[in-house]
Amino acid sequence: MAYGFDGRAIKLIENRDEILRCCFIGNPDSKRASILKLLSNKGLRIDVFGHNWEKHLTQTENMKLYSSLSGQEYWSRLKQYRLQLNILREHNKGSHNMRTFEIPGVGGIMLSERTEEQLNFYSENKEAFYFSNYNQLIVKAKMILELPKESTNEIRKAAFMRTKSSRYYYENKLDSLLQHVKMSME
Repeated sequence: MAYGFDGRAIKLIENRDEILRCCFIGNPDSKRASILKLLSNKGLRIDVFGHNWEKHLTQTENMKLYSSLSGQEYWSRLKQYRLQLNILREHNKGSHNMRTFEIPGVGGIMLSERTEEQLNFYSENKEAFYFSNYNQLIVKAKMILELPKESTNEIRKAAFMRTKSSRYYYENKLDSLLQHVKMSME
C-alpha cells in the first residue's frame, strides 16, 4: 500500500458548519473536468479547489471555482463539505490515491471510483461510497446530499475509526517499514 494519511492533520482541523455541497480538491485533467461538468449539469452544486481549473471549467450557479488549498485550510475543507469526490487519475486506475485515506481519515464522506483496493480499505456505504459508472455517481451523490445529519455523523465517525483501527497513518507505515528492515538485517 503506497499511500496513507498524515495523522497529525487531525489536530489541525477546525470545527466549522457543514457545507451541504459536493467538493472536489485536486488539479484538473480532462477526465476530472468532464465528470465535474456532468454533475453540475445534473443540478448538483460543486465547489472545486485547485490550480488552473478556469482553463477547463466555467464557473456557473452550480459550480464554483477556487484556488488550491494547503495546510489547515485543506484539512478543514476535507471534513467540512457533506461530500468529497475522489476522482482517480489515469495512473491510479484500479488502485487508490492519497485522498482515499485523507478524506475518511479526517472524518469526511468520500464518494470515489470503485476499485478492489479501495473496497479493501473502507466498507462500502458504511465508511465510504463508490461508483462504477456515471449514473451511479449521480444517484449516490444526490443520496448522500439528502441524508439526515445523524446518518452523516455515523458515516464520518465510522470512516475516521476505520482509518485509526487499520492504522492507515504514515507514522504506522514508517514503523512497519523500519521493523521489516531491522528484521531483514538480523
